[in-house]
Amino acid sequence: MTQVKICGINDPVAFDTTIEAGADWVGFNFFPPSPRFVTPERAAELSGRSPGGPLRVGLFVDPTADGIAKTLETIRLDILQLYGVLDLAELRARFGLPLWQAVGIATAEGLPTSSGAADRLLLEAKAPPDATRPGGNATSFDWSLLTGWRPPAPWILAGGLTADNVGEAIRITGATAVDVSSGVESARGVKDPALIRAFIANSRSGGIRFRRATVADADAIGEMHVRAWREAYAGLMPDAVLAELDPKQRAALWRGIIAAGGVVQLAERSGAIVGFGSSGRQRDASLPFAGEIGALYVLRRAQRLGVGRRLMAAMAADLLAQGLQSGSLWVLEGNAPARRFYEALGGRQVARREQERLGVTDVGIAYGWEDLRVLL
Repeated sequence: MTQVKICGINDPVAFDTTIEAGADWVGFNFFPPSPRFVTPERAAELSGRSPGGPLRVGLFVDPTADGIAKTLETIRLDILQLYGVLDLAELRARFGLPLWQAVGIATAEGLPTSSGAADRLLLEAKAPPDATRPGGNATSFDWSLLTGWRPPAPWILAGGLTADNVGEAIRITGATAVDVSSGVESARGVKDPALIRAFIANSRSGGIRFRRATVADADAIGEMHVRAWREAYAGLMPDAVLAELDPKQRAALWRGIIAAGGVVQLAERSGAIVGFGSSGRQRDASLPFAGEIGALYVLRRAQRLGVGRRLMAAMAADLLAQGLQSGSLWVLEGNAPARRFYEALGGRQVARREQERLGVTDVGIAYGWEDLRVLL
């Protein structure tokens, strides 16, 4: 699984979100010119909100050993991320902490051939001549430069990464760890919780991208819906019924739902839909839940990559944004994998009854969540 560092944390919401979303590293920026700068006191205050959890990384630019020591008197750091020409052996001997060395890349000739005594290298675009910061400039280098490169040490890909491009970046470079700062901000120096969650999810989704559907997606959703039914319900519904499913009818259904303002969340890989889910207000008056997840399908080739969890989180966020705090869904009783999945997400069985669909009578189980926030 790809490791993720969220850098430039400077407020409680960003810190809490980074922890909850499962980042591997939390980064504090101690370089004053940066819009993400925090004092050691502020970093210690934020870090204290969750004493355990991800490792803390301190970012320093051209620091002195005494300057680092002064910072460490105030906040415990697990890793030092360094910019500049420094004596790493001296720093290692004095502090006994892992050292990450940032390397700016512009051409293939700039790729490191030696670790330089660093425990890990952080690769990002070389700062332009007029930059006020050696990194964190929201630009990326040509990722294809890494083709054939033999890393002299473990490394992290950084620079210009966002929730939208991180999956492609990982696919091209083979990176096993990524670092982001400005790419998860809604304004300069202001982290966006939704972008943090999306970045972490997309980093670990095997190149799968998540987005909200538009009417133009209806035909592709119809095709995928039929394929997903045939995969999920083989053996649970008659083969003849599954064979007669019409993608065009399904497309018309979803076109109408989306055109009417219905929310459909998509998961895509290489431009093809591999999963989708829909949610809205509760339609079943017998269930004491305000919201409803009307559909969730993930093709087999995209399962076990966290796609279903990410779609459930997106739909829960949609419902919460509408003021709907609780939600439920129906699943076939015989669909054991789906039932295990919903139970793993904290769903509890709240109803059981016979249902008819496509002329076939089966038994449905309703799962409910009293507080949809547990799915985020």
